[in-house]
Amino acid sequence: MSTIMEKWRNEYLKMKGNTYKNHVNRFINYLKLINKADTPINITLDDIRNCVGYYVELGIFGAVNTMELHLESLKSFYDYLLGTGKSPDLFSQMNYEEYKKSLIDEFNLTQKVSREAFSIDTIKDILTKLDDYLETDYSTIEGTNNKKRYIHWSILRLVIKLTLIAPAKRQVICRLKYSDFSKDLRTVTVNEVGISIPNSLRRDLKLALEIAKNQSNKDIGENDKVFRYIEGPGFRNEVINTWFCSFIKEQNIIGIDKIDNEKTTYPIEPIMKTAIRHLVMGRANLAYVSKVCGLDIGSLEKTYYDEIFNQELLQPNISESINWEIRKLEYYSYI
Repeated sequence: MSTIMEKWRNEYLKMKGNTYKNHVNRFINYLKLINKADTPINITLDDIRNCVGYYVELGIFGAVNTMELHLESLKSFYDYLLGTGKSPDLFSQMNYEEYKKSLIDEFNLTQKVSREAFSIDTIKDILTKLDDYLETDYSTIEGTNNKKRYIHWSILRLVIKLTLIAPAKRQVICRLKYSDFSKDLRTVTVNEVGISIPNSLRRDLKLALEIAKNQSNKDIGENDKVFRYIEGPGFRNEVINTWFCSFIKEQNIIGIDKIDNEKTTYPIEPIMKTAIRHLVMGRANLAYVSKVCGLDIGSLEKTYYDEIFNQELLQPNISESINWEIRKLEYYSYI
């Protein structure tokens, strides 16, 4: 049986069309989750705020423009409810611009920016500088902030390396559970695809889990999210962009322009795009790439047209060919 808010939603969509359908549906689903879908008079601005936080936690909202579209959808919905005498307008109770800013600050939402692939030199520089910094024994580090940064950059290194071997979206990588990894940490399942873990990444993962265990005095559970276990219950996938920005500012990475001091986030998505680009250039099966990254084949063909169709005459040299084929061997990740 439909709830009151679901009935009103259906009437609204029938009259106004499907422009805001997805976001209104998300709001109604959240109201059902908190048992308020049948008590519209009890819905408050805090429920809208908590709804945004809920979808941020799920990884569905991460950027300012997504949150703004969500609010615009709900404004339209409540305009309809007010006009038909069904409910007061919640949005008349706030300063809209201040409310948006408070959500951006509270949930660390990012501005939409251009996200391109990195060069191989940039990727190498990122990995080298992360590895060099994390060579320090955690037990010798003094100061709360220094310890926190070590943990944050440990997670950043794991996210980057996992994305390079399994180029899925940040939200997918950050939601990985311990049960997604094999018992010996030699494979990980991402978007239902089993991926071999290279030995260096396996060592990084084991080290981070060992430090977390020593700090919490608690073994990781099968259903625990790995990065939440390492960082703590306050971990959200959006902070990866904040940590990445701090890392780039401090380390002066090859191929990345200097970042303004006021900027606090830098998108990690180019890591995924870099991995996808080189898989495509290596003639990986697009259907398999699509499965891992979560993008449809049509989008891949459109985005990586040059790599797919304009590289046919470019033959790799012998060294590149041999190295590529060796990496495909089953024992390679153990070396």
